[in-house]
Amino acid sequence: MGPWGNLRIKGIDGEKVEAEIGMTVQLFNTSYPFHYHHPQEIYMAPTKPQCIDQNKFMVMHWDSDQFKQSRRNNGWTVEIDGKQGKWNKWFANQDTDKESLTYFERNAIHAFYAKEGCNQTIQNSGLVTVWSRSTAQDNEQSTRICRPSTGKMTTNGLNPDDKTICELNDWKP
Repeated sequence: MGPWGNLRIKGIDGEKVEAEIGMTVQLFNTSYPFHYHHPQEIYMAPTKPQCIDQNKFMVMHWDSDQFKQSRRNNGWTVEIDGKQGKWNKWFANQDTDKESLTYFERNAIHAFYAKEGCNQTIQNSGLVTVWSRSTAQDNEQSTRICRPSTGKMTTNGLNPDDKTICELNDWKP
């Protein structure tokens, strides 16, 4: 919801915090495409899936051998190709009874997929995640969505099997 969280905390009782808390709301049968950001992040999914593989997430470090990387002046270009079902191996089931929190390291490429079906009983239901970032006000704070390799975003957005390009900038301490 927006480029930053719903709540931005610069400090508490005079102590510098620079934290952010936000949320993502996603309908079933949609993908929150591959994305990344400089701040580390913790996700909590309070949405209980109706079947074990309904809410899926993926997280990989940008220099994973599953991706192709090339160096550019101020960072890295990362190519993600999930074709031929390869993306299915990258995604894990998010079961709120077992793994209610997920940690994403700085510049980790991550995504969510909410599958439709599973005897869905509530019309227009979906996945809700609440997230927090502890160093949200350093470097590039905004979430960066990876783009289609064709350069054009379709009206359907991006799916996990679409060839995607992420342009990560070097982190400045």
